[in-house]
Amino acid sequence: LSPGGMHWAGLVLSAGLTLLMLYVWLFVGSSRADAATQMRILFGLILAGGAGTLYMLTVMTLVRVRWNDDRIESWLGPWQRCSIAWNSIERVEHDMAPGPLVVHGIGGSRLVIDASMSGADELLRRLSPWLPDWAADAPAH
Repeated sequence: LSPGGMHWAGLVLSAGLTLLMLYVWLFVGSSRADAATQMRILFGLILAGGAGTLYMLTVMTLVRVRWNDDRIESWLGPWQRCSIAWNSIERVEHDMAPGPLVVHGIGGSRLVIDASMSGADELLRRLSPWLPDWAADAPAH
């Protein structure tokens, strides 16, 4: 699976809004009586927007989900890796919103997959035997 359209939109929009706020903070400023307070708040928003942009970039580059005929694997950087064999899947949870797809293994292992990733429809079709009937026919997003 690879980052989907929502991931790219989140990255581009958060980076764009952060850059716009940075431009206002650096070059435009404020002429109001409470300009110093406004600029402090704007600086906080720039930090929050930068953190959100960095988070999106990190998620897009580190999260890896792959599968083959034997198993499905999720890799979230070097600190979290999970693998479940197809014959060890107990159940799959998926709601109709573009929320997570949760694969539960027999031994208590659990894979959480972002259903808005590109290629999630194909994975959802592969997991359809473990989905409830109402979710098996629906698209992933």
